[in-house]
Amino acid sequence: MTIEKGYELEKKIEKFFQLNGYMTKRNVSLEGKSGGKHEVDILAEKSDGITTFRMMVECKAWDKPIEKDVVSKASYVARDLGLNKAIIVSLGGWRIGAEKSANELGIELWGNNEIEQKLGKVAIAELETIEFKKVVEGLPMLVEEEQISPTVERESRGTFGFGKEEIVWIKSIWLPCYLFQISYSKKEGFIKKTTTTTKVWNIYEAVGGNWFAGYESKPATKGVEATNIIQPRVKDSEIKREIAKTWSKYCEVVTSSAIARYGKKLRALGIPQDARTISIDFITEIFYPFYAALLIKDDKERIIAVDGTTGELSKVVGHIFTANLSYVVEALRQDNEARSVSVT
Repeated sequence: MTIEKGYELEKKIEKFFQLNGYMTKRNVSLEGKSGGKHEVDILAEKSDGITTFRMMVECKAWDKPIEKDVVSKASYVARDLGLNKAIIVSLGGWRIGAEKSANELGIELWGNNEIEQKLGKVAIAELETIEFKKVVEGLPMLVEEEQISPTVERESRGTFGFGKEEIVWIKSIWLPCYLFQISYSKKEGFIKKTTTTTKVWNIYEAVGGNWFAGYESKPATKGVEATNIIQPRVKDSEIKREIAKTWSKYCEVVTSSAIARYGKKLRALGIPQDARTISIDFITEIFYPFYAALLIKDDKERIIAVDGTTGELSKVVGHIFTANLSYVVEALRQDNEARSVSVT
């Protein structure tokens, strides 16, 4: 099998706009005038130095025609984001009602004829022969299952061989996460104080909303083929609010015990306690690879997690998986069923 049609369609359409002088971003999350978040497949911008023209492109690689609700949603999102134009690219075409709605709302529709005119017959032929395989933006899996098996075996033995647990299964899992770019300033120097600003990239998992990794530079994510994908349970806006609330409280409190308490909460959110100001500059969704092993003993179940990029045991993520065990197991079942239907 090759990659998913939707992913390849987005890449080809994005490349078309880039070749025509547009700056583009793919799978971007933007906040509208209403305060709501909108996921846009492709954001394309072009500026002549005086004005900037911004448009969104939604790519639908469905085997069936789109209905008018898809058009209505695209129109609303474009208005809420203050964009100049919206285009819907649909491999399966559209219903008459969708076309009528598009004409009324000023939405441009691209079907196979338009795609062929812009991308060529070869591109259409390539898209038509692509089979299903989910591609997500994330970090690559760098560790083989054989490499983490000793870690799982060791963890299942218990202390000094007591309390041995049965290993029910080991699976590669793609954990939904949010990558935050955060800027913070702090005072440095003994005599002459100067203010320095530092940027960090924090990863917060989207099942429980916990911070578990931080980077000095943006991690190199890319489109990766994935199975056993868990869907987000926590929204990025919830994590953003928690950071803002904790920071606000930390700045307000005056007693040493309260300062220590909220300082600890800040550190747990990946924010240094000596920061003077913080701002969240950028948020995007990514998927992080883990190996998860379900262990059971005396009807008690838990999941241990091994980082798929380093091979190291992650107690934080293991606790998260265990605390949300039913959700994780159900998410894996639904993902497997979805892939079975798509392949069929």
